[in-house]
Amino acid sequence: MVYILYDEYIELNPHCPPSLLPSLRFFVQLEDELQSLQHSQQWLRERGSQLAQRDSELAGEALREVGLVETAWDNVRKIITDGQEQCGLLVELLRHFHSLRSTLSSTVENALTVSHNQPDPNHNPEESKRILSRHEAVIAELRGRQEDMDLFISSGEDLQRELANVPHCGSDSIQRGMDTLRDQWLQVSERIQTNAERLGHCVSLWDDLKTMERDIDQWAAASIADLTEGVANLSDKQGTETHLATFQVRPSWAV
Repeated sequence: MVYILYDEYIELNPHCPPSLLPSLRFFVQLEDELQSLQHSQQWLRERGSQLAQRDSELAGEALREVGLVETAWDNVRKIITDGQEQCGLLVELLRHFHSLRSTLSSTVENALTVSHNQPDPNHNPEESKRILSRHEAVIAELRGRQEDMDLFISSGEDLQRELANVPHCGSDSIQRGMDTLRDQWLQVSERIQTNAERLGHCVSLWDDLKTMERDIDQWAAASIADLTEGVANLSDKQGTETHLATFQVRPSWAV
């Protein structure tokens, strides 16, 4: 089990507290040494039993010595088992922490890329709408990942508490990683939201301009028709004056 934990730690090592490695290595070495003494322990137990059978006077002392060895053996085995459980929990927490960190970092990087993509003032409204749509998609993704962010902070705090139980194993790198990603998350969330509001206003202006352009075209077409009709009936003074008065009325789009 320790070998598995050690290998898993090596895979996680670039992102893990360097002081944790000696602890894992210690349990690997301790288990190796204990296994190498397994045969000696068995031999000592058998020799103690033989000596007790041959010499009744030394039987008590021999069995007592064998008992002390077995007690020490069991104590060391318990230390290794407890250490394995602690290391197993640490490795699992590390794996979960860095899995969340990787996922959230990808989300932040994507959001940063989108936040830097702003429409050129000379672009058409479709370009502004497309970029706004991407911003809205990122906002939805950030909201969907908020639970993962909360879990990331929680798992980081759990990891720090467990690392505090490992001698000479600091958790500064874990705290820095949490702080850095959380700050990036908040900054890019604010930037994306601000951009989306500005883009929404820009798209709204484009829509207003398009509506105004359509109204102007309709007004111009109707006015030209009226003027043409008025020119054809210049002999009708009253009718001509009515047409001119109607033409001079301020259209609704100019209000």
